[in-house]
Amino acid sequence: MAMLIFDNSEDSIVEARVLVEALNEWLAEQQPSCPLRSARAQCCYRPDGTLDSVLTVLTDVVVD
Repeated sequence: MAMLIFDNSEDSIVEARVLVEALNEWLAEQQPSCPLRSARAQCCYRPDGTLDSVLTVLTDVVVD
């Protein structure tokens, strides 16, 4: 399980885009590539509608 929490005093959209780019670069560097696994992600929002956190949970199923 991984959980990412966004600070409500920062720009969550910019932070999310930078995070996606960084993770894509990291994934491209991994050798050998890991098989895809089934997972789910849940976005959690603050009462004002801004992104608060993202929770990801992997399942035990490997996707071909």
